[in-house]
Amino acid sequence: MSRFRKFVGPLVAAAILVSAGCTDTQQEPTEPTPTPTIETPEAHPINPVHRYTPTIFGDIAVWMDESNQDHDRNIYGHDLTTNLEFPVCVTDGDQTQPAIDGDIIIWVDERSGNPDIYGYDMATDTEFAVCTDPAPQHNPAISGDIVVWADDRDRATLKRDIYGYDMATQEEFVVCDQRDEQRDPDVSGDIIIWQETRNGNNDIFSFNLSADINEAEVAVSANMSD
Repeated sequence: MSRFRKFVGPLVAAAILVSAGCTDTQQEPTEPTPTPTIETPEAHPINPVHRYTPTIFGDIAVWMDESNQDHDRNIYGHDLTTNLEFPVCVTDGDQTQPAIDGDIIIWVDERSGNPDIYGYDMATDTEFAVCTDPAPQHNPAISGDIVVWADDRDRATLKRDIYGYDMATQEEFVVCDQRDEQRDPDVSGDIIIWQETRNGNNDIFSFNLSADINEAEVAVSANMSD
């Protein structure tokens, strides 16, 4: 028994020393567990405003804005120089399809219950009517003093025509009222273009305001297939 004690005793002592040494060994520092970031509505609020159909001239951008509680669509603008947003038209009914050239902004306006064309002069802070015919007007475009649009007033054919308005003379005029459909006009200077179907397919025609009336209209791209 004494031999056993003599043999085991040193082993137990060695085990105790090893255990103590492990306890004293310095542990590697651990990185603190990062606290997860929780995205809150306050940090990234959901914007209920919807904006559509932007267009721009110079430093002024305009668009259709659907931000009020009754979901009417209005026209807003933003001055890129001053970084200021401003309302163009926020009257009752929908205002859509804005276009801009210089100080003049135009749009389709349904304040009367059907689509008309209205304008706003930023230089004079003045709103004005371009066309309030009882038939619907669509897709306005502007260049200088000339505003053009597609017009549904020809109820006999139930097809759209192209009309224009000279803001300098305050006179409305017919651009094209062929029996078939004319739509999607645009204008630059004296040249008005549009899409139409007089040949049975979609072609592009133009009208030169400064040319002789018999030579003013020209087929830009016309054939017998789409």
